Amino acid sequence: MKHLVLIFAEEIRLNSPFLNYILRVCNEKFECDYELKFLDKLNKNTASFLEKCIAQFDYITIFASSDNFYITSKILASLNDDIIELKNGEILAPSMSRKFENGSFLIDINGKFINVILADPLQKLPNILQNFEQNSKTFYIFDSDIMTLKSRIDPLCETYEIKISITLIAPFLILIRASQNRFGQIEAFMDSLKEFLNLKIINEKLENFIVSKLAFYSKKITFAESCTAGLVAAKIGSVSGASEVFAGSLVTYSNEIKNIWLGVENEILNEHGAVSKECVNEMLSGAIESSGADFALAVSGIAGPTGGSENKPVGTIYIGAKEKNGEEIIERFLLKGDRNYVREQSVTIAFCLLIKLKAKMFFD
Repeated sequence: MKHLVLIFAEEIRLNSPFLNYILRVCNEKFECDYELKFLDKLNKNTASFLEKCIAQFDYITIFASSDNFYITSKILASLNDDIIELKNGEILAPSMSRKFENGSFLIDINGKFINVILADPLQKLPNILQNFEQNSKTFYIFDSDIMTLKSRIDPLCETYEIKISITLIAPFLILIRASQNRFGQIEAFMDSLKEFLNLKIINEKLENFIVSKLAFYSKKITFAESCTAGLVAAKIGSVSGASEVFAGSLVTYSNEIKNIWLGVENEILNEHGAVSKECVNEMLSGAIESSGADFALAVSGIAGPTGGSENKPVGTIYIGAKEKNGEEIIERFLLKGDRNYVREQSVTIAFCLLIKLKAKMFFD
């Protein structure tokens, strides 16, 4: 099964926040791999371009601006010896559309399914109408060595005719894409991972997993952030229902604010510095004390590209997780990459340390 996502509009490509919104919706809707292509302007060659795409792909999802939506509809109708008509007084679409909603229609051309979606900035995207059986699963494995994991999984892949791709997301976290071959058994493969290998599997985004588990146990969480500057909070805040577990947090970028807001002692800041285990320990305690939350995460480090030293080079990050009862984990990491990649890694590691701190709660 081959799937193509087409973006028909130069203004969408230029509008990074809106383009990221489209891609996020696609990633959430389609577990399978898809190829992404852009066509900035429609012209006399667009019909032949679409014909080639239809011949090559089983499914095509097209996001078109309001300027291109009608033209795209008309071209596709002509390829299907069809006409355009007004559907339910809402949308101009080919008369033989299989499904249609305001701003979205699905057609079948030679057994290939094409969904055209009206994509206008500052507007909510219409529903994606593509619906097909997924032949792949994407999931995390927590707290496992990647080489050992691969050697354990390989025999199951052979048994159930599964192909896997593995990547290391963070020191404690592995991401796997499992795809079934023609006669593969993806569900049986997933069941065997749990039953025979006893792996800690996370089947959703890390932030969703954390919010759902904290909500189940009626627990609250807060954050004290320095170099991540609110990114941990933003990730949790992106989850629907986060308000059940997250009341607020503190971004304490400067030493003065760490002292005033979190109660980090000046002696600790002067002796050990903000990028230290001692400082993160105080940040955790201050965050719990000020919020009354059950758990806290804290991050302080040097994201770069400047600010490092011989003892604390760029990429030095201290990350901690603490429970209200006093149990805590604080670890030092030396992360590689540009500033934003270091910050993204720090957020993922912070979530992993929370899970590591209360593994029984998260995996029972």
